[in-house]
Amino acid sequence: KFNYDELIDSIFIVRLETSESCLIDEVDKVIFFDSTCFVLDRKMGVFAFSMNGDFIQKVGGIGRAPGEYLSCYDISISDSLLYVYDNGGWKMHYYNASNYNYIDSYIQKNSVIESIVKGDYVFEKGGVGEKTNLKSKLLMHGGEDEITLFSIEPDEFDIRMHNQILTSNSKDFWIDPLRCEVYELNLDGGVTPYFKLNEPEFILAKNELKDVTSNGEIEKRGKITYFSDYYETSNHQIVKYLKDNEFWTLYHDKKRNKLYHTNMNIPYYIPFKDLDGVYNDFFVKVYSEVSFLVSFYNNEVRRNSAFKGAYSGLNELKDVNEFDNPVLIFARFK
Repeated sequence: KFNYDELIDSIFIVRLETSESCLIDEVDKVIFFDSTCFVLDRKMGVFAFSMNGDFIQKVGGIGRAPGEYLSCYDISISDSLLYVYDNGGWKMHYYNASNYNYIDSYIQKNSVIESIVKGDYVFEKGGVGEKTNLKSKLLMHGGEDEITLFSIEPDEFDIRMHNQILTSNSKDFWIDPLRCEVYELNLDGGVTPYFKLNEPEFILAKNELKDVTSNGEIEKRGKITYFSDYYETSNHQIVKYLKDNEFWTLYHDKKRNKLYHTNMNIPYYIPFKDLDGVYNDFFVKVYSEVSFLVSFYNNEVRRNSAFKGAYSGLNELKDVNEFDNPVLIFARFK
Protein backbone atom coordinates (compact mmCIF):
# COMPACT_ATOMS: atom_id res chain seq x y z
CA LYS A 1 0.00 0.00 0.00
CA PHE A 2 1.16 3.50 -0.72
CA ASN A 3 -0.02 7.09 -0.79
CA TYR A 4 -1.11 8.02 -4.29
CA ASP A 5 0.42 11.47 -3.86
CA GLU A 6 3.79 9.71 -3.73
CA LEU A 7 3.27 8.34 -7.23
CA ILE A 8 0.90 10.70 -9.06
CA ASP A 9 1.63 14.39 -9.50
CA SER A 10 -1.77 15.48 -10.75
CA ILE A 11 -5.01 14.28 -12.30
CA PHE A 12 -7.32 16.34 -14.47
CA ILE A 13 -10.30 15.65 -16.68
CA VAL A 14 -11.25 16.69 -20.21
CA ARG A 15 -14.98 16.86 -20.82
CA LEU A 16 -15.86 15.89 -24.38
CA GLU A 17 -18.35 18.37 -25.79
CA THR A 18 -21.93 17.11 -25.84
CA SER A 19 -24.15 18.20 -28.73
CA GLU A 20 -26.50 16.64 -31.30
CA SER A 21 -23.66 16.47 -33.85
CA CYS A 22 -21.32 14.44 -31.63
CA LEU A 23 -23.38 12.23 -29.34
CA ILE A 24 -21.24 9.25 -28.34
CA ASP A 25 -22.71 5.96 -27.19
CA GLU A 26 -19.46 4.45 -25.93
CA VAL A 27 -15.77 5.10 -26.47
CA ASP A 28 -14.12 1.97 -27.89
CA LYS A 29 -10.70 3.53 -28.58
CA VAL A 30 -8.96 6.88 -28.25
CA ILE A 31 -5.75 7.94 -30.03
CA PHE A 32 -3.91 11.26 -30.23
CA PHE A 33 -2.24 13.15 -33.05
CA ASP A 34 -0.62 16.52 -32.36
CA SER A 35 -3.34 18.40 -30.47
CA THR A 36 -6.25 16.29 -31.74
CA CYS A 37 -8.01 13.47 -29.92
CA PHE A 38 -9.65 10.89 -32.20
CA VAL A 39 -12.47 8.93 -30.56
CA LEU A 40 -13.79 5.67 -32.02
CA ASP A 41 -17.40 4.71 -31.31
CA ARG A 42 -18.03 1.48 -33.22
CA LYS A 43 -21.75 2.27 -33.43
CA MET A 44 -21.57 5.96 -34.31
CA GLY A 45 -18.21 6.44 -36.12
CA VAL A 46 -14.99 8.41 -35.63
CA PHE A 47 -14.96 11.86 -34.01
CA ALA A 48 -12.22 14.49 -33.72
CA PHE A 49 -11.97 16.61 -30.56
CA SER A 50 -9.46 19.21 -29.39
CA MET A 51 -7.48 18.51 -26.24
CA ASN A 52 -9.85 20.91 -24.47
CA GLY A 53 -12.74 18.63 -25.36
CA ASP A 54 -14.18 20.87 -28.09
CA PHE A 55 -15.81 18.95 -30.94
CA ILE A 56 -14.06 19.57 -34.29
CA GLN A 57 -15.85 17.32 -36.75
CA LYS A 58 -16.80 13.75 -37.57
CA VAL A 59 -14.37 11.80 -39.74
CA GLY A 60 -16.16 10.08 -42.61
CA GLY A 61 -19.64 8.76 -41.93
CA ILE A 62 -21.91 5.72 -42.06
CA GLY A 63 -22.70 4.62 -45.62
CA ARG A 64 -21.30 3.16 -48.85
CA ALA A 65 -20.05 6.33 -50.57
CA PRO A 66 -16.30 7.06 -50.89
CA GLY A 67 -14.94 7.93 -47.47
CA GLU A 68 -17.83 6.27 -45.66
CA TYR A 69 -17.81 3.03 -43.68
CA LEU A 70 -20.43 0.42 -42.87
CA SER A 71 -19.05 -0.55 -39.48
CA CYS A 72 -15.78 0.91 -38.16
CA TYR A 73 -13.95 -1.45 -35.83
CA ASP A 74 -10.47 -0.01 -35.35
CA ILE A 75 -8.41 3.12 -36.00
CA SER A 76 -4.69 3.90 -36.14
CA ILE A 77 -2.39 6.71 -37.22
CA SER A 78 0.79 6.38 -39.28
CA ASP A 79 2.72 8.96 -41.33
CA SER A 80 0.13 11.70 -40.64
CA LEU A 81 -2.66 9.48 -41.97
CA LEU A 82 -5.70 8.30 -40.00
CA TYR A 83 -6.71 4.73 -40.90
CA VAL A 84 -10.22 3.42 -40.23
CA TYR A 85 -10.83 -0.32 -40.53
CA ASP A 86 -14.34 -1.03 -41.88
CA ASN A 87 -15.16 -4.60 -40.84
CA GLY A 88 -18.60 -4.33 -42.46
CA GLY A 89 -17.23 -3.58 -45.92
CA TRP A 90 -13.85 -5.30 -45.34
CA LYS A 91 -11.98 -2.13 -46.26
CA MET A 92 -9.26 0.08 -44.84
CA HIS A 93 -10.06 3.79 -45.38
CA TYR A 94 -7.44 6.46 -44.86
CA TYR A 95 -7.83 10.17 -44.21
CA ASN A 96 -5.57 13.17 -43.68
CA ALA A 97 -5.02 13.29 -39.90
CA SER A 98 -4.69 17.11 -39.96
CA ASN A 99 -7.70 18.20 -42.04
CA TYR A 100 -9.72 14.91 -41.86
CA ASN A 101 -10.22 14.75 -45.65
CA TYR A 102 -10.79 11.35 -47.22
CA ILE A 103 -7.89 10.08 -49.37
CA ASP A 104 -8.49 6.50 -50.49
CA SER A 105 -9.46 2.93 -49.50
CA TYR A 106 -8.32 -0.59 -50.21
CA ILE A 107 -10.05 -3.92 -49.74
CA GLN A 108 -9.12 -6.34 -46.95
CA LYS A 109 -9.47 -10.01 -47.91
CA ASN A 110 -10.29 -11.33 -44.45
CA SER A 111 -12.12 -10.10 -41.39
CA VAL A 112 -9.79 -9.34 -38.49
CA ILE A 113 -10.16 -8.61 -34.79
CA GLU A 114 -7.68 -5.73 -34.77
CA SER A 115 -5.53 -3.96 -37.33
CA ILE A 116 -2.96 -1.19 -37.20
CA VAL A 117 -0.86 0.55 -39.85
CA LYS A 118 2.87 1.08 -39.45
CA GLY A 119 4.69 2.74 -42.35
CA ASP A 120 3.95 0.82 -45.55
CA TYR A 121 2.62 -2.23 -43.67
CA VAL A 122 -0.68 -3.14 -42.08
CA PHE A 123 -0.56 -5.55 -39.13
CA GLU A 124 -3.63 -7.72 -38.59
CA LYS A 125 -4.68 -9.93 -35.72
CA GLY A 126 -6.36 -13.20 -36.69
CA GLY A 127 -10.15 -13.32 -36.59
CA VAL A 128 -12.68 -15.77 -35.21
CA GLY A 129 -12.45 -19.18 -36.87
CA GLU A 130 -8.86 -18.57 -37.95
CA LYS A 131 -5.61 -19.36 -36.21
CA THR A 132 -4.74 -16.79 -33.58
CA ASN A 133 -1.97 -14.96 -35.37
CA LEU A 134 -0.35 -11.66 -36.19
CA LYS A 135 0.17 -10.94 -39.87
CA SER A 136 1.80 -8.06 -41.69
CA LYS A 137 1.12 -7.25 -45.33
CA LEU A 138 2.31 -4.51 -47.64
CA LEU A 139 -0.23 -1.71 -47.66
CA MET A 140 0.57 -0.45 -51.15
CA HIS A 141 0.15 -3.95 -52.60
CA GLY A 142 -3.39 -4.28 -51.29
CA GLY A 143 -2.49 -7.22 -49.08
CA GLU A 144 -0.94 -9.46 -51.73
CA ASP A 145 2.29 -9.99 -49.79
CA GLU A 146 1.65 -11.57 -46.41
CA ILE A 147 3.97 -12.53 -43.53
CA THR A 148 2.69 -14.55 -40.57
CA LEU A 149 4.63 -13.40 -37.52
CA PHE A 150 2.95 -15.60 -34.88
CA SER A 151 0.47 -18.44 -35.26
CA ILE A 152 -1.27 -20.20 -32.37
CA GLU A 153 -3.91 -22.93 -32.59
CA PRO A 154 -6.98 -21.68 -30.66
CA ASP A 155 -8.04 -25.19 -29.63
CA GLU A 156 -4.71 -25.67 -27.84
CA PHE A 157 -4.67 -22.43 -25.87
CA ASP A 158 -7.23 -19.76 -26.62
CA ILE A 159 -5.68 -16.34 -26.05
CA ARG A 160 -7.58 -14.42 -28.67
CA MET A 161 -8.96 -12.02 -26.09
CA HIS A 162 -5.59 -11.42 -24.43
CA ASN A 163 -3.25 -10.71 -27.34
CA GLN A 164 -3.34 -7.02 -28.21
CA ILE A 165 -2.08 -4.57 -30.78
CA LEU A 166 -1.73 -1.13 -29.25
CA THR A 167 -0.07 2.26 -29.63
CA SER A 168 1.74 3.73 -26.65
CA ASN A 169 4.06 6.75 -26.55
CA SER A 170 4.12 6.97 -30.38
CA LYS A 171 5.23 3.32 -30.67
CA ASP A 172 3.16 0.41 -31.97
CA PHE A 173 3.26 -2.85 -30.01
CA TRP A 174 2.13 -6.48 -30.10
CA ILE A 175 1.43 -7.87 -26.62
CA ASP A 176 2.22 -11.57 -26.07
CA PRO A 177 0.81 -12.59 -22.66
CA LEU A 178 2.25 -16.12 -22.81
CA ARG A 179 5.85 -15.01 -22.98
CA CYS A 180 5.27 -11.90 -20.84
CA GLU A 181 6.82 -9.98 -23.69
CA VAL A 182 6.12 -6.91 -25.77
CA TYR A 183 7.21 -6.68 -29.42
CA GLU A 184 7.56 -3.41 -31.28
CA LEU A 185 6.09 -3.37 -34.80
CA ASN A 186 8.68 -2.26 -37.37
CA LEU A 187 8.43 -0.21 -40.55
CA ASP A 188 9.66 -3.22 -42.56
CA GLY A 189 6.70 -5.39 -41.52
CA GLY A 190 8.56 -7.34 -38.82
CA VAL A 191 8.67 -7.23 -35.04
CA THR A 192 11.46 -6.61 -32.51
CA PRO A 193 11.45 -7.81 -28.86
CA TYR A 194 10.99 -4.64 -26.85
CA PHE A 195 10.16 -5.38 -23.20
CA LYS A 196 10.13 -8.53 -21.06
CA LEU A 197 9.59 -9.10 -17.37
CA ASN A 198 12.91 -9.97 -15.77
CA GLU A 199 13.15 -13.30 -13.97
CA PRO A 200 13.29 -11.72 -10.45
CA GLU A 201 9.99 -9.95 -11.27
CA PHE A 202 8.18 -13.17 -12.20
CA ILE A 203 5.50 -14.05 -9.68
CA LEU A 204 4.20 -17.61 -9.56
CA ALA A 205 0.61 -17.99 -10.72
CA LYS A 206 -1.72 -20.95 -10.22
CA ASN A 207 -2.36 -21.40 -13.92
CA GLU A 208 0.33 -23.19 -15.87
CA LEU A 209 1.00 -21.21 -19.04
CA LYS A 210 2.63 -22.32 -22.25
CA ASP A 211 5.15 -20.91 -24.66
CA VAL A 212 5.03 -20.70 -28.43
CA THR A 213 8.08 -22.03 -30.25
CA SER A 214 9.42 -20.71 -33.52
CA ASN A 215 7.68 -23.45 -35.53
CA GLY A 216 4.26 -22.58 -34.13
CA GLU A 217 3.91 -25.59 -31.83
CA ILE A 218 3.07 -25.17 -28.17
CA GLU A 219 5.18 -26.55 -25.36
CA LYS A 220 5.02 -26.16 -21.60
CA ARG A 221 7.14 -23.43 -20.15
CA GLY A 222 6.28 -23.53 -16.47
CA LYS A 223 4.39 -21.49 -13.93
CA ILE A 224 4.92 -17.82 -14.71
CA THR A 225 2.94 -14.60 -14.61
CA TYR A 226 1.23 -13.50 -17.80
CA PHE A 227 0.25 -9.95 -18.65
CA SER A 228 -2.29 -8.45 -21.00
CA ASP A 229 -1.47 -4.74 -21.12
CA TYR A 230 1.61 -2.60 -21.55
CA TYR A 231 1.85 1.20 -21.65
CA GLU A 232 4.66 3.71 -21.39
CA THR A 233 5.43 7.40 -21.31
CA SER A 234 8.90 8.91 -21.54
CA ASN A 235 9.52 8.22 -17.84
CA HIS A 236 7.11 5.46 -16.81
CA GLN A 237 6.04 1.97 -17.78
CA ILE A 238 2.83 0.21 -16.77
CA VAL A 239 2.36 -3.56 -17.00
CA LYS A 240 -0.88 -5.38 -16.13
CA TYR A 241 -0.21 -8.92 -14.89
CA LEU A 242 -1.84 -11.87 -13.15
CA LYS A 243 -0.87 -13.04 -9.68
CA ASP A 244 -2.76 -15.81 -7.90
CA ASN A 245 -5.76 -15.32 -10.19
CA GLU A 246 -5.94 -11.61 -9.32
CA PHE A 247 -4.91 -8.82 -11.64
CA TRP A 248 -2.15 -6.48 -10.51
CA THR A 249 -0.37 -3.51 -12.03
CA LEU A 250 3.32 -2.74 -12.00
CA TYR A 251 4.40 0.90 -12.29
CA HIS A 252 8.05 1.37 -13.22
CA ASP A 253 9.44 4.83 -12.54
CA LYS A 254 12.44 4.85 -14.90
CA LYS A 255 13.80 8.12 -13.48
CA ARG A 256 14.12 6.82 -9.93
CA ASN A 257 14.26 3.14 -10.93
CA LYS A 258 11.44 2.39 -8.52
CA LEU A 259 8.67 -0.21 -8.81
CA TYR A 260 5.12 0.03 -7.47
CA HIS A 261 2.89 -3.05 -7.36
CA THR A 262 -0.83 -2.34 -7.02
CA ASN A 263 -3.75 -4.71 -6.59
CA MET A 264 -6.41 -3.74 -9.14
CA ASN A 265 -9.18 -5.00 -6.87
CA ILE A 266 -8.79 -2.33 -4.22
CA PRO A 267 -11.71 0.12 -4.52
CA TYR A 268 -9.77 3.37 -4.79
CA TYR A 269 -7.81 2.05 -7.77
CA ILE A 270 -10.85 1.99 -10.08
CA PRO A 271 -10.02 5.14 -12.14
CA PHE A 272 -6.90 3.43 -13.51
CA LYS A 273 -8.04 -0.17 -13.67
CA ASP A 274 -8.20 -0.14 -17.47
CA LEU A 275 -6.08 2.41 -19.27
CA ASP A 276 -7.19 3.53 -22.70
CA GLY A 277 -4.12 5.23 -24.09
CA VAL A 278 -1.08 7.46 -23.66
CA TYR A 279 -0.66 11.10 -24.62
CA ASN A 280 2.83 12.57 -24.18
CA ASP A 281 3.61 12.16 -20.47
CA PHE A 282 0.04 11.40 -19.44
CA PHE A 283 -1.78 8.11 -19.03
CA VAL A 284 -5.39 8.38 -20.15
CA LYS A 285 -8.57 6.68 -18.94
CA VAL A 286 -11.92 7.07 -20.71
CA TYR A 287 -15.06 7.02 -18.59
CA SER A 288 -18.34 6.31 -20.35
CA GLU A 289 -20.28 5.77 -17.12
CA VAL A 290 -20.06 9.35 -15.92
CA SER A 291 -22.68 8.91 -13.20
CA PHE A 292 -20.69 6.04 -11.67
CA LEU A 293 -17.48 8.07 -11.72
CA VAL A 294 -19.15 11.03 -9.98
CA SER A 295 -20.55 8.72 -7.32
CA PHE A 296 -17.18 7.02 -6.86
CA TYR A 297 -15.39 10.36 -6.50
CA ASN A 298 -17.87 11.67 -3.93
CA ASN A 299 -18.00 8.48 -1.86
CA GLU A 300 -14.40 7.21 -2.05
CA VAL A 301 -11.85 9.75 -3.21
CA ARG A 302 -12.87 13.00 -1.54
CA ARG A 303 -12.77 11.49 1.96
CA ASN A 304 -9.55 9.51 1.43
CA SER A 305 -6.48 11.48 2.48
CA ALA A 306 -4.26 9.43 0.15
CA PHE A 307 -5.66 11.31 -2.84
CA LYS A 308 -5.83 14.91 -1.58
CA GLY A 309 -3.21 16.31 -3.93
CA ALA A 310 -3.30 13.92 -6.85
CA TYR A 311 -7.08 13.93 -7.27
CA SER A 312 -7.75 17.64 -6.72
CA GLY A 313 -8.34 18.08 -10.46
CA LEU A 314 -11.43 15.86 -10.29
CA ASN A 315 -13.39 18.61 -8.54
CA GLU A 316 -14.79 19.45 -11.99
CA LEU A 317 -16.87 16.29 -11.79
CA LYS A 318 -19.47 18.06 -9.68
CA ASP A 319 -20.63 19.88 -12.84
CA VAL A 320 -20.80 16.78 -15.06
CA ASN A 321 -24.22 15.57 -16.15
CA GLU A 322 -24.78 11.81 -16.24
CA PHE A 323 -26.06 12.13 -19.83
CA ASP A 324 -22.97 13.99 -21.06
CA ASN A 325 -20.42 12.46 -23.39
CA PRO A 326 -17.69 10.40 -21.70
CA VAL A 327 -14.87 12.22 -19.93
CA LEU A 328 -11.13 11.65 -20.34
CA ILE A 329 -9.03 11.37 -17.18
CA PHE A 330 -5.35 12.31 -17.57
CA ALA A 331 -2.86 11.19 -14.91
CA ARG A 332 0.62 12.68 -14.80
CA PHE A 333 3.05 10.59 -12.80
CA LYS A 334 5.90 12.13 -10.83
